[in-house]
Amino acid sequence: MRLKGFLILILVGLVLEFLVASYCLMRGSLRETGFFMVLVASGLALGLLGALGGAREVISLEQIGECARLFGKGDIVGADLYLTRRRGVPSKARDLMLPALDAFFRLIGSVQRSSEELNHFIALLEDGIGVHRKGLREISHAMNEVASAADEESGVAQRVANGIEALNSLAQEIVGVASKVMGLAQDAGVLASQALDKVDSLLGDIRQVASSNDETADKVLKLSEEMEQINRFVETLTEIAEQTNLLALNAAIEAARAGESGRGFAVVAEEIRKLANRSTSSALEIANLVKGIRERGKEASNDVVKGAVLVRENVRKGEEVVSAIRSFSDAFLEVRDSLALISDRVKEQVVKIDEISQEAGRLAAASQETAASVEEITASVSEQSSATEEMERYVKRLVDMATRFRNIADQYTRGTWSEDAKERMAKESLGTLLKLAELPEFKSLDLKRLVPIFDNAFKGHPYIKTPLLVGLDGKIIHADSRLDRSVDWSFRSWFKGALKGSPFVGDTYVSLGTNRPAFAISCPVKNDRGEIVAVLAANVDDRGVGA
Repeated sequence: MRLKGFLILILVGLVLEFLVASYCLMRGSLRETGFFMVLVASGLALGLLGALGGAREVISLEQIGECARLFGKGDIVGADLYLTRRRGVPSKARDLMLPALDAFFRLIGSVQRSSEELNHFIALLEDGIGVHRKGLREISHAMNEVASAADEESGVAQRVANGIEALNSLAQEIVGVASKVMGLAQDAGVLASQALDKVDSLLGDIRQVASSNDETADKVLKLSEEMEQINRFVETLTEIAEQTNLLALNAAIEAARAGESGRGFAVVAEEIRKLANRSTSSALEIANLVKGIRERGKEASNDVVKGAVLVRENVRKGEEVVSAIRSFSDAFLEVRDSLALISDRVKEQVVKIDEISQEAGRLAAASQETAASVEEITASVSEQSSATEEMERYVKRLVDMATRFRNIADQYTRGTWSEDAKERMAKESLGTLLKLAELPEFKSLDLKRLVPIFDNAFKGHPYIKTPLLVGLDGKIIHADSRLDRSVDWSFRSWFKGALKGSPFVGDTYVSLGTNRPAFAISCPVKNDRGEIVAVLAANVDDRGVGA
């Protein structure tokens, strides 16, 4: 019973040492540990002294001293090796002390796993905080842009409202101008109709003048023909006068020959000659007169012909004017109809402009509300940023605490193996995992074929313990039967290390499978395309043959 009390005191002392160190690390200082460690060491010494008297038949003083020395140093690994591998240690002592070591190893392992899991979730939290901070920055930036856009939108809405008001006034003016132009177009249409009537009447008069000119031209032509007849008649008279004059001359000659008897006949012949001369002279005058009349008749005929041509040209131009006036009148009618349509459309646009003006007013109000809301959101984002900074400070404290807890736990397992021994064990064990990872059964994750290979690969292995094949979701695909298949392994450092694509060797820790110090190794399993599909892992220690 004294031995049992001794062991209990030792275990209590170790636990107190662990808790005191943890407390001091949480407080950020190891200065306070000295006093408490003295108390713990005193408790251990009292336990040893109390056990000396009643345990001689079981454990020698030398064995008690060695165990006490190892426990006092905090070398529980050494104490465990002393009890399990040292020859001459009574089985009763081993049976009494190993449960205490088991409990302490479970405590250390639990702290190590908890700190590792805490680090994992802290990393996730840091990532989340980073994403949150980035999101807050983006939101803040977006809110600034939205605020700027809202201000600009409000200004634009106000300018749009002012522009719409001016446009409305302009539309009203357009309606008034269109109405006036429609009236003018109506008046122009009436005037064009009246002008068309007058031009038609004028064309009628011109056509009558043209007809009269044609008749005059005909009469002048007939007069010219009659003058020609008179001229021929005058020529006949001239010929008769010349013949008469010749006959008178002959008669005078004959009368002269007759002498006295022909004197009277000579007087008559003289008178006839004079009459013939006057006839010739009159005929010449008539001929000259007829010639002048003929020339003036030709001129009049030419003038009449030119006048007729001019009149016909004026008639043609008048008809063109009539056609132009008709086109002008039709155009004014089209303009009037178009203006009426424009007036109707503008009136419709005025109604729509009023609606747009009201909508612009609502938009301006909404923009102002948006700007106010953005200010509130920006203030909230600023508060969230401050809260995020505070959260980051707490996360850093959590990281420090987790690191300190891990350091406290690791100090009991850190010296389990030398660097050379650990490297040798890791190299040999990783070689086994890497060979399995290259097998087609593992590349394809063909469970039916890989399970027997997996189970046989580690039988008799000197170092590998609790091998497992884990999927990308952190869940076990196949593993040692002692492992809980519901555990999520994704937070473990060996899992995250293998996902980086290379073999991984971890720090020494207390294994969940053996409840003794070990270190984890792992390697990625890749398919034929080089994609990681699973992780092969195992614990490594040199405590007997693996299964």
